[in-house]
Amino acid sequence: MLEVVNFRVRTFTVEHLDLYWEIVPTSEDPFDYDFYVERSDHEHSGYKRIAGPFSDKYHFQDTTLKGISSHYRQWFYRLQVVDKKRGDDLYFPGQGGVTLRADPDLIALEAARNTQIRLQEFIGRLVWVFPIRTFGQYCTCVDSITQRKTASNCLVCYDTKYVGGYHQPIELMMQIIMPPEATTTADMGEIQNINATGRLSNYPEVHPRWMVVDSENTRWRIGEGIRRIEKGRALVRQDFPLHAVPKQDIEYRLPVNLTDAEKLALFSGPRRLFTNPQDVGEDTDPMWDAARGVYRA
Repeated sequence: MLEVVNFRVRTFTVEHLDLYWEIVPTSEDPFDYDFYVERSDHEHSGYKRIAGPFSDKYHFQDTTLKGISSHYRQWFYRLQVVDKKRGDDLYFPGQGGVTLRADPDLIALEAARNTQIRLQEFIGRLVWVFPIRTFGQYCTCVDSITQRKTASNCLVCYDTKYVGGYHQPIELMMQIIMPPEATTTADMGEIQNINATGRLSNYPEVHPRWMVVDSENTRWRIGEGIRRIEKGRALVRQDFPLHAVPKQDIEYRLPVNLTDAEKLALFSGPRRLFTNPQDVGEDTDPMWDAARGVYRA
């Protein structure tokens, strides 16, 4: 099977995106394999085939994005390589996809890693991030001519216009900084607007209208005004507003599909903050040699 390497996205025009890739030197005939290009607005799901099959070709121009002017929308790509004789196939990259972004240098990688360690080990909370769908099959509640919703509280699209509403969630540790409590009294009664702040490292790169579900089943909508800290145009950290979703809204009907075993084993905070280790040898790192007090080679 051919192995694809150095798969990247580049462009210096608004007319198209250029995709380039290479293969590892091999004794196999590249013409025995077909290449297909797939695209999604989410790194880990929702990929649709947009080109192929073609053989012994290592460059593709995606010209189907004309007229899409959003600065914040990301497109992810992956390659499917199919063996014509055996029918076997592989995807490259194996996890996620590639997008148009700056490559981080060593300092940017270390800064992002330090932020992730703080979230993972000390200040984070277990959450599930649901990226919203921005393309795909229209829901039946959308008018075919005006492409506007004709009903609300739809259990098919969760008021997003697209069937399913959201992509598969990403489980990770996030810091949620709560605001002071505030209640406003109006003619209709008391109004509680809870606007918190979320913090992540460089993954995933979040966008407005994505939904966050924390371990206490509080549901948050990511708002406008995301602040991205970069080094050399490479993402290092993200701070963003979180707006609590009212409990009567349709987002609370979106299921978080955990098995019973996962629910019982759910540990929402960093484990080291809930234990009392006597020395660092009690950490769970299998490479730590407690007797010698060193890491194993």
